[in-house]
Amino acid sequence: MALALETDNNITILDDLKARKLAKKLNIEMTGTLGVIINAKRKNIITSIKEVLERLKDTNFRISKELENDILKYDM
Repeated sequence: MALALETDNNITILDDLKARKLAKKLNIEMTGTLGVIINAKRKNIITSIKEVLERLKDTNFRISKELENDILKYDM
């Protein structure tokens, strides 16, 4: 976040809730990992959100089934 405060026109990628709350207080523009994935799909950088989510779930990335289903709606 220090870098985001020192530079202009950035979007910081944050998934941690405490960090997101602080970024909001500091008026830091942000998105999360899922936002990056959705944006990549919209720009045709990736072909499958489901494929990326499956790879992420093989790491320590956690996502609720409900949120996963919501995100997969963008996978068309």
